[in-house]
Amino acid sequence: MTHSFINIVIELTPEQEQPVSQALDALGNPLKEPLKSIIDDFSRLHFFSLTVVPSDVNTAPFLVFELSADGDEESLLEELANAVGQHVDAVFAPLKAPTQPLSKFWLDNRVKTSLGFFGTPGVAHDGSPGMSVQRIREEAEQAQLITRAFHQIERSPSALETLMKIRKTVDIDCKPKPCPMLEPGKPGSILSGVLSNIVNLVTTLMWPLILLALIMSGWMSFASLEGYSVSSVLTAIIMTLFTTVAGSATLIIISTALAYRKLRQLETTDAPDDSPPDLQKMSAIRAREDHYAQNHLAGVSIMKPGLVRTLALRLVFWLVATLKKSLYRPGFLGDIGTIHFARWFIIPGTNRLLFFSNYGGSWESYLEDFINKASNGLTGVWSNTVGFPRTNNLVLDGATDGDRFKRWARRQQNPTLCWYCAYPTLTTATIRNNAAIVQGFAGISTETEARDWLMLFGSQVLPRTELQSDNIQGLLFGGFGPLPCASCLTLSLPEDTLKSKQWLNAVLPLIHFGDHRPSGKDNAFIIALSATGLKKLGLTSEEMTSFPHAFVDGMANRAAILGDHGKNDPSAWLWGGERKVDAALLIYSPNPETLEQCIQQENTRLQTHGGELVYTVPLKQLPPKGTPIREPFGFVDGVSQQVIRGIGRHKPGTNDLHIIEPGEFIMGYPDGLGTYPQTPSTPAINDSDNDLYSTPNSWPEQRPNFSESLANQQRDLGRDGSFMVIRQLEQDYQGFQAMLKEQAQSLNEQIEGIDITPEWLGAKMIGRWQDGSSLVRNPYYPASEKYPDAKPDNDFLFGKEDPQGLRCPFGSHIRRANPRDSQAPKSKEQINITNRHRILRAGRIYEDGDQQGLLFVALNGDIERQFEFIQQTWLNNANFHGLNREMDPLFSQEPASQYSIPMRDGSRCAFNMQSFITTKGGEYFFLPGKQTLRFLTRER
Repeated sequence: MTHSFINIVIELTPEQEQPVSQALDALGNPLKEPLKSIIDDFSRLHFFSLTVVPSDVNTAPFLVFELSADGDEESLLEELANAVGQHVDAVFAPLKAPTQPLSKFWLDNRVKTSLGFFGTPGVAHDGSPGMSVQRIREEAEQAQLITRAFHQIERSPSALETLMKIRKTVDIDCKPKPCPMLEPGKPGSILSGVLSNIVNLVTTLMWPLILLALIMSGWMSFASLEGYSVSSVLTAIIMTLFTTVAGSATLIIISTALAYRKLRQLETTDAPDDSPPDLQKMSAIRAREDHYAQNHLAGVSIMKPGLVRTLALRLVFWLVATLKKSLYRPGFLGDIGTIHFARWFIIPGTNRLLFFSNYGGSWESYLEDFINKASNGLTGVWSNTVGFPRTNNLVLDGATDGDRFKRWARRQQNPTLCWYCAYPTLTTATIRNNAAIVQGFAGISTETEARDWLMLFGSQVLPRTELQSDNIQGLLFGGFGPLPCASCLTLSLPEDTLKSKQWLNAVLPLIHFGDHRPSGKDNAFIIALSATGLKKLGLTSEEMTSFPHAFVDGMANRAAILGDHGKNDPSAWLWGGERKVDAALLIYSPNPETLEQCIQQENTRLQTHGGELVYTVPLKQLPPKGTPIREPFGFVDGVSQQVIRGIGRHKPGTNDLHIIEPGEFIMGYPDGLGTYPQTPSTPAINDSDNDLYSTPNSWPEQRPNFSESLANQQRDLGRDGSFMVIRQLEQDYQGFQAMLKEQAQSLNEQIEGIDITPEWLGAKMIGRWQDGSSLVRNPYYPASEKYPDAKPDNDFLFGKEDPQGLRCPFGSHIRRANPRDSQAPKSKEQINITNRHRILRAGRIYEDGDQQGLLFVALNGDIERQFEFIQQTWLNNANFHGLNREMDPLFSQEPASQYSIPMRDGSRCAFNMQSFITTKGGEYFFLPGKQTLRFLTRER
């Protein structure tokens, strides 16, 4: 099946921009009924979107209709127009002549792209080659029937006999079909085809130079003829051919050298745009994301002027197309296999470069894939557009500056007002897996193939890097173990800014800073401020826009991302949600009496200044030193924790697996990519007392041509700070134990020869035994049963030591929360990617009457990339690691969720999983450094 990438671009008048946008919005993203059902029945469209490219002073607005479809373009557009014409009249009727057929209007406004020298520049990516809409849907249904039968039949010792039983049970008519998506990559084929690729490059892009050389050499050769004898003409022809080759090579070398020199000159003077994305536009974009297993991205970038940039873009498009065809696995863009369909192209006659992508998963995970796996290609394309992070040699740097690149990408993004997808629950990984299940069901004939098939079911350098520890709140260096008693106070600050500042100034001397543990005799305080708290302390709207959108949004507004619905809905929270909090004050004390005295003093202090205590979370006293801390379900807690490079706990012998660069958690320092992440800031003129550092991009060593005036400089509000996530998670121990007992009994009926106990099942769900020992290293019993002095282990690699999940299931809590190398066994790159999403946990158990649970506290430099990514892409992702309809076994809110336990003869499932953890409160906070706290106390 051939896929068509159709681009229809219609120029609008400024007066038409708003009415067309409103008409598109009425159609909906996701597409609304009845149009959705009509196109579902049409069964030829994989995805389509309708987007308005906004106007500016130099360019008119455009309506862009992009489709990814099956079959011939002309017949498809004609049939589609006949099917949906009256339902899209509000969009297209005002734009065309009354008598002009809609299909003719679409065809007349098609933009066909080309890799050629004079065509419209563009390139497209097909993530499901050879797969029609109908086939994808059919195989999804067939795979579901086969999977259901797999879980219901009685297993045989022989894998092939098990397959035969499934074939007898399932009544579907399917035959083995070729599926390019299941083909392996072609390593090295680009080298073997280098000559053909060079010829292709010459005939595609370099032929104008060859033509010029031919004309010049022919003129020179024939101009030298003294007569018109046969021999002289043949000599002239031979000389023409010879000089054409030599001249072409010379022209190409000279032109390339000049273009490269010009490119390097441009790169040294390019000015990246660090402005934050528009919050109103961001809200419109966020409202249209994460409704399905896929998302849509519509980006509009402005090309940098000049012939060199135009030629560079064409060259990069040629490289992308060539590598896709010659090297990459079908359906993959480099190592990225999550994109369904994507395209870049220029709107003819303009400097507007469009990018449309239909991709699986969250926006954050999509961009992280690009940053870590395809940064060179991204940089090569977008380095030619205005405001992109600074690049080097066209394809280097740029997108590797991950946080700056993501802010740039959000600024380019437009809300997709109308969007349709034909299979909203399927990712590309699911489509591939479904195809493999159906193909195997239809064609497998050997025991080895059958055994492999059964495994498809759920198995499978820079300055200023030294930490300024005295300016960093102590919780970032580790928990306060010597102070066993603690409490979390959530606060509402005074409405009067001056009183809020006075309160903060009074609390500031109590805050614990530095990389040293408390003595065990004194109290330690940690202060964190929400977005509303920062506003009450006087930060302006301009300053607040420099903070990340997720933080400004607040946790309750991110409920869809975090899975906070049903019993976890923010409307039912004890604090946060509808009970707004401006600050969290964490108090650590040596004994209960001292703690209670501190709480009363701080409550009195707050009320004196006009504030209010919203809610107190009483934390359970830590056990004596040397006694393991167990969370309410009975498992040893705090086993897996990373170490920030350069702090006191970073000692010789620490496994590199757990060492993370400071910039991943503490702002103002390099991250794992060697770049300085974006940081909130304020104009230097506001910092009259010079409390703050300059922002990293203002440092002279970062910008050799630094010559900004003081008024244009920015001061760093984020330096030595972090973002803190606090969630109060109530745990139902009795319900959890009852579920384990019931599910263990059910699984015992499915499995012979294994005595499944509630303890065994609990370990399979968590990924560790209750004593903290890992299933990867201790698959049969807890380490402490055999070695009484054994300690929890944490230096294992999932992919290297347990690639099929036979010891620690793919869906287990610890494998989801920190996959390590699981998704690319033995890959150091994959470990680095995973580490980009790690968080520092600093929570404690709370106990409030007969209720208990975890006060989850996470520290991270980027809430979206770290905490929200883990929640959305790993914990709450029903398709994590190729699974199907499976959520994290601790947090699943889906009543029909299941949990797979891989075994050598195929997985066993626990069905109708429930969550025994309830979110009772939460908020996003900023954990400022000492200088920023001092700045916040100043009057301005």
